[in-house]
Amino acid sequence: MTGLRKYPVFIGILNAILPGFGYLILQKRIGFGVLILAYSVLSYINAFAFPIPQGITARVTLFDVFDVTAILLFFIAFGYDAYRLAKEERLAKNEK
Repeated sequence: MTGLRKYPVFIGILNAILPGFGYLILQKRIGFGVLILAYSVLSYINAFAFPIPQGITARVTLFDVFDVTAILLFFIAFGYDAYRLAKEERLAKNEK
């Protein structure tokens, strides 16, 4: 995938369609990219594979499990990214 690094527009479009995949191609923020990509895939499955439950009596379904999992991955991904950035900043300050 290193040849794809020469095409930033392609990576940008690909990352817009499947968020997180651009990080994996660039081999930057791998953990963040994996979490965002997992969130994206679960969101697509949630949006297209499962119908929205109707009525007040709707039970907890696989739809709800994917939805909650996707949201948790979303928050974990951004938390992980902030952690990594803070850690890099701290290391940079210690090197000065």
